[in-house]
Amino acid sequence: MMLSSSLVLGPAIGGILIATLGVKYCFLYDTLSYIPAILIILGNLLAGTLADKFGATNALIVCGSLSILGALWFSAQLSTVRRWIDR
Repeated sequence: MMLSSSLVLGPAIGGILIATLGVKYCFLYDTLSYIPAILIILGNLLAGTLADKFGATNALIVCGSLSILGALWFSAQLSTVRRWIDR
C-alpha cells in the first residue's frame, strides 16, 4: 500500500512543485536532499571511531558539539543560499 501511494503521490507533488516553483528549484531540492544522508554516514563513522578510541561519553560530547556548530554555521549561511537560489 505504501509503495502504491508513493508511486502516485511522488509524481503529483513533483508536478505541483515544477508548476509553482519551476524546474531549477526542484533540481535544487533534489540535490540538497542527498546531503543529510551523506552527512549521516560520515557522522556515524566519526562517532564510531571516537567512541572506540576515547569512550562513548567523550564521543557524544564531541559529536554533539559538532552538530551544534554545524547548525549555527548553516543558519548563518541561509541568506547566501537564498541569494544563490534567486539568481
